[in-house]
Amino acid sequence: MNADTRMTRTDVQKLYSVVGGRWWDPFRAQWELFWARGAVRDLDSLLRRYVTPEAKVLDVGCGENRRVFS
Repeated sequence: MNADTRMTRTDVQKLYSVVGGRWWDPFRAQWELFWARGAVRDLDSLLRRYVTPEAKVLDVGCGENRRVFS
């Protein structure tokens, strides 16, 4: 890593190539089972309450291209 502790793109690529799916896949299953359902339900409720059908929404999140709200 750089001396100022910021990770470069190469640092991130190296890190992900070492631990990538080995930790994410099992973690994701647990995350979705125990926590994500409530979070998605709450987000869905907020979006339905405050976002009108004609609204434009910019999604700047980090994810797997799965729809949360449609």
